[in-house]
Amino acid sequence: MRQTPEAIRVISTHLPSIRRPLQHEWRYLWVVDEIPPRKVVVYKAYTIPRGFRLLLKGGGCFSTGGQIQKVWVTAVPGFSPDYWFTRAEAVTFEPSCELLSGQTLLFYFFNNSTKKCRGGIALIGVLEMV
Repeated sequence: MRQTPEAIRVISTHLPSIRRPLQHEWRYLWVVDEIPPRKVVVYKAYTIPRGFRLLLKGGGCFSTGGQIQKVWVTAVPGFSPDYWFTRAEAVTFEPSCELLSGQTLLFYFFNNSTKKCRGGIALIGVLEMV
């Protein structure tokens, strides 16, 4: 049996090449067990160390609530991508977002449900020595 082009699925991932010792893979996972109904939880996630910059690439967010939830990430003025999602959603930064030494990455999670829920966000990037 021959497959038609519609039946073939190709998944391609292009990750940045890491040049050690100047660059390191960076991962961050934040999970909140109880987010109150109709409330925003703010989390100070990560401060870029002196002598480095962080290139955010993407990640994902999730929630146990069945309602549409909202997550947004901020670090610098003018940078606050937000994502409305149900259950789970990919988080992308096109192009990569550059955070400089001393800047702090903040996560905001809005529980749009009338019940408490569990939720979180995971991000990946490249921590680069400058």
